[in-house]
Amino acid sequence: MGHLVRWTMAGFALWAGILLHSGSPRAETIRVAADGTGDFTVLFDAVTAAASGDTISIGPGNYTDIRPSTVSGSTFDSVAHITQQVLTIRGDDATSVLIGPLVPAPDLETGPYGIVVSSGQSVSLENITVRNVSSGVEFIGQSITVRDARFSACHQGVVSFAPDETTILNSQFDGCEDRGILVFKTGNDQNVLIDSCFFESNIVGADLQSLGSIVNNCEFEGGRIGFQSTLGGYTTVSNCRFSDQLISLASSSGGFLNLVDNRVSGGGLVGLQAFAGLSGAGNIFEGEYSVATIQISRSAAIGLNFQGNHITNSHPIGTTVKANSPGGSELHADFRNNYWGTADAVAIAASILDGNDDDITTLFIDFEPFLTDPVPTRKQSMSSFRSMFGGQ
Repeated sequence: MGHLVRWTMAGFALWAGILLHSGSPRAETIRVAADGTGDFTVLFDAVTAAASGDTISIGPGNYTDIRPSTVSGSTFDSVAHITQQVLTIRGDDATSVLIGPLVPAPDLETGPYGIVVSSGQSVSLENITVRNVSSGVEFIGQSITVRDARFSACHQGVVSFAPDETTILNSQFDGCEDRGILVFKTGNDQNVLIDSCFFESNIVGADLQSLGSIVNNCEFEGGRIGFQSTLGGYTTVSNCRFSDQLISLASSSGGFLNLVDNRVSGGGLVGLQAFAGLSGAGNIFEGEYSVATIQISRSAAIGLNFQGNHITNSHPIGTTVKANSPGGSELHADFRNNYWGTADAVAIAASILDGNDDDITTLFIDFEPFLTDPVPTRKQSMSSFRSMFGGQ
């Protein structure tokens, strides 16, 4: 986006201002109101009428009208289809501005979309709830910001192909039958920021494949996988809480996880499944895991930097770290300087499954020296997520 240049000479400023005013249309605010008090009652029609740079303001109501669109020969149904380069959609309140059908389609994946952006330099979506659709937001453009929004009972919440920036702030994702957030890798200069979001009972909370991803101050509850970094993605996850997933955190297929000051608790199969790159410090891993608190492969063990963490397992089996590495040459994973809930080296060794326990596994977990005191962590408060959406 360009910037208006202010000249120091008054005459030039007046002349330039006249040219800009005469040549560039002024951005407008278009009002959508279900009760008929605005410019439109149908969101799709308002978006179609908007010019680049406009703002669509949405009043309380259920916006359920579905319209067809065709892009590159493919036809799809959606509540809104954005083609403008720059556009803002802003609801009055996410609890009262409801976008999508009242009930989901029998097959959500092939059902209508919520908001589709088929092009766009900069799109912002704020204060809305999108529900009961295939993708709450399907974005193919340069940069998108989602703020103070809720995505409920969708197949996928937000799907982004943005090569520049994907920013999702203070939003909630619940009941998505596939992923709450999915960001595809589309280049080497992607920036992804997910901050202060709440994920509940999604099959996968968030799946990031982008190289430059940051996830901060989020809470993940329930579901199969809380967060995963896949297909070469590089993500720093910090000050987040995970509870009661089958697998809370995962890295695979060339993905890399850098974990800082997170708390993983509850129960499930695995707290952290590291099948690709891993580093971390200041994390708390606790709870009951039937497989292991941490499951690690050879690719994650290479160059591992994972110290100053709290690693325990209260499951009757009690496995803290399980090495998943059949075959290959002997390899050691550096888990030194972590706290294991005890100062007894024999007990720590007994809680680890690695090459010392069978003739097939060639990965060994090195845990000495270890910390004898618990790891201090920052106090986290996630109450704002529930209060934002009325405790839902």
